[in-house]
This record gives sequence, C-alpha cells and structure tokens, in this order.
Amino acid sequence: MVSESSVPKRMQRILEAARRYPPLPVAVVDAQEAHVLAGVVKASDHGLIEPLLVGPRAAIEAVCRQLDCPADRFEILDISPAAQAAEVGVQQVLEGKAAALVKGWIHTDELMRPVLRHLRTSRRVSHVFIADLPDYHKLLFITDAAINIAPDLTTKAAIAVLLHQHWDSDGLSISSVSVRGDES
Repeated sequence: MVSESSVPKRMQRILEAARRYPPLPVAVVDAQEAHVLAGVVKASDHGLIEPLLVGPRAAIEAVCRQLDCPADRFEILDISPAAQAAEVGVQQVLEGKAAALVKGWIHTDELMRPVLRHLRTSRRVSHVFIADLPDYHKLLFITDAAINIAPDLTTKAAIAVLLHQHWDSDGLSISSVSVRGDES
C-alpha cells in the first residue's frame, strides 16, 4: 500500500469510502500506455483494484519496465488489436472474472461497441471524471465528456440522478449540480 500523504487531501474521503469494499477485479482494456498503467499501479497499491491487463503483452511489459513495475505483477492477456481487446475485456466481465472495465489506450467508441452490445442494461450508460483543481475550493465531478455527448435536458436529469444515487450511497453527498449546454 502507498502512503496516505501521496493522495491529495480532498481525494482522501473518496479513497476512504472506496476502501470499505474489497479490491475490485477489473479488466484494463488496451493497457499499454504509461499514464494508464501508472494509474492502475497506483490504484492497486491503494488496494482499490485487482487488475487484469488486456492488450499486447510486449508493449505492456515495456511500459512496466519504464515504470519500474515487475512485468509479472499483474496477469496479462496478450490480445490485439484494440477492438479484440475490448471484446475480451467484456467477456471477462460476462464470465465474472472482472467486475468492471477500465479504459486504457483505446478509443471510446471502440470500447463502447462491445459494452453496449453485451453489457447494456435498462439503466443509462454514463461516466464521471473527478477533478481536483488546486485553485478551486472543491472537487469537480464531470460527467459524460465522452459517452452522452449532446444530451437533452431529460438525459441530463437522468445523469444527475445517477450521479447522486451513486455518490450518496457511499456517504459522499454532492451538494449541487450545474447543467451546462444549450437547449433548443
């Protein structure tokens, strides 16, 4: 595990909430990029995830060496191209070997095709980025920069409800929501 001092103060509450759960088994699709793999290593070091790396083994191992991470630390499924890695990642979820997907160095549309084909439920598909900006007084939760590109007001409301349901369930209430965009 890594030191708590390496986590920005405002992110520590989220880390503490996440640690109430066992590490989440995840399939990291197209994992051969330094920023992606560094984040995976850090999340694993914090005890948040148990990653399965899906992508070209040689490229993943080369990035591991760059990061001084033993190449055998994580299981690697040697799969390419990226579209096939996405299919295999989704299959890992369907087989219960992973509980979630982590987007690696793959285009969003390439990842989402098998996700929507095999994993879609009646619930809205959404995602969130958490930004800790040093000059802003609180964390920002930014949704749907790549999934719901131009949502109408009804879709925005559904996304806001999902965001509140998810974060409130972990005791991390969101005090306000700002909806941006032009409505015709």
